[in-house]
Amino acid sequence: MIGLMLTGGLDGGTAGLWAMKKLGGVAIVQDPDDALFPSMPANALKFVPVDYSVPLVEIAPLLVHLSRATVEQRGASEVPESLEIEVKIAREKSQPG
Repeated sequence: MIGLMLTGGLDGGTAGLWAMKKLGGVAIVQDPDDALFPSMPANALKFVPVDYSVPLVEIAPLLVHLSRATVEQRGASEVPESLEIEVKIAREKSQPG
């Protein structure tokens, strides 16, 4: 599982990237100095222990490299209680009413 954070405004996507990392995924964030709108990748770097922070031009080759790398066989990841709470809150907010 690979999460990718590119240029953008505010903090959108940071919670999802954080959750993906908690479940053992790889986090890739565009280098904020390379981003047209740096606040989103900068926010991700502030709150998520990312694996790679690279300029946009390096992301595609990195994805190719990671897709060819040997992946350890992992059992099903147990979802932390804190993440289950976040998902429940998000579901309730998305319900009409």
